[in-house]
Amino acid sequence: MTTREKIYESAVVLIAEHGYAATTIDEIAAKAEVAKGTVYYNFGSKEELFRQLLGYGVDLLTSRMTEVSKGLKGTAALDAIFTEVLQRASKTPAFMQLLFTEMYRTGRAWQDTLLFVRENVLGVIRNVIAEGKESGEFDPSVDPETASAAAMGALAIAILDWLAYHPSTPVDELHKSVSQLLLRGLVG
Repeated sequence: MTTREKIYESAVVLIAEHGYAATTIDEIAAKAEVAKGTVYYNFGSKEELFRQLLGYGVDLLTSRMTEVSKGLKGTAALDAIFTEVLQRASKTPAFMQLLFTEMYRTGRAWQDTLLFVRENVLGVIRNVIAEGKESGEFDPSVDPETASAAAMGALAIAILDWLAYHPSTPVDELHKSVSQLLLRGLVG
């Protein structure tokens, strides 16, 4: 694991646990087992670390969402995406908690990054919904923009609730419930 990856992982865990404002560079450095100067050398500031951390995590998530849905259409593609997001949540719960709690906060210094993050994540889902609507698999009255936001919002709340209150529930059980609910609404 590279120094940057150790810093990322440490920052994600601490910020997810304590919040951005309450997490210090000293704490991140200590958890990553690096000098405080190493954090500044690699990122320049806590704000830049957070900005890059979001970008890095979302790049991984969206590339996986795109990869698992490639060659699939409509409900099969969305189900593959939902499965991937839920699997990511089980593998990187701190990052997903951080992502979903920060995505819709406003007035942050990194708001431009969050808008980019939102667009990337929702764009994958929006494209699948638009294609499913055009092929006739999805209800023609469905607006892909609103439906993609609703799907990701429902998925995010289900994940946050699962992580906070039902972590022992198997991810397959969560997937089944989420997929049935969300896909039924699109088919009409």
